[in-house]
Amino acid sequence: GALMSRPKIRIAVASHKPYRMPSDSIYIPLHVGRSLHPELAAEMDAQGFLGDDGGDSISSSNASLCELTGLWWLWRNVDADWKGLVHYRRHFASRRAGGKRAGDRFDRIASEPDFLRAMSGRVEAVPPSRRNYVIETVGSHWEHTQPAGQLASARRVCRDLTGQDEGISRGAKVFQVFFKAGGGDDIFPLPAFEYAVVHRADDDARILARILFRRRARQG
Repeated sequence: GALMSRPKIRIAVASHKPYRMPSDSIYIPLHVGRSLHPELAAEMDAQGFLGDDGGDSISSSNASLCELTGLWWLWRNVDADWKGLVHYRRHFASRRAGGKRAGDRFDRIASEPDFLRAMSGRVEAVPPSRRNYVIETVGSHWEHTQPAGQLASARRVCRDLTGQDEGISRGAKVFQVFFKAGGGDDIFPLPAFEYAVVHRADDDARILARILFRRRARQG
């Protein structure tokens, strides 16, 4: 039979400042919040960054939505079979032989062959590893590290949108990385994502959108 074409993979690396990027061509260095910090544009451009203010963009909401403005830009402006987002200091690790022991930590970052292997089965999403809390819950950890009441507000919005209320567990998939198949609207739980980002451009929306992404990854 005819050989199947290799799927196109694009993973945005969200950063608010100049920083070293992975060398693999599947990665897109992305300056998030570009419209709020034009003074960094020349330096970021010189290092090969694209800005999240081009095309269909919500870059101006970066102060409240953080890396989600990059996620929106990726969804609306990049053509690929698989799309992902990573933080400039938080990456998927390579499973190739010797990759975990490489002296240069950037040689330990997953590359295209790693993702092609991950896609070889019936895989729709690759979320980060689950982090389990021993002496507290996800909710108590959130209250220790974020302004009080944010998570409760986001849960109320979730109830409004879905009629359901997810309990607070002792484990979560954190650190802002995911990798989703499709390339179309199925990458996001619409219309909830549009509601969170467009109609509630605030901290509660940022939390809500993250909850929805993680929930979608668990269901995939």
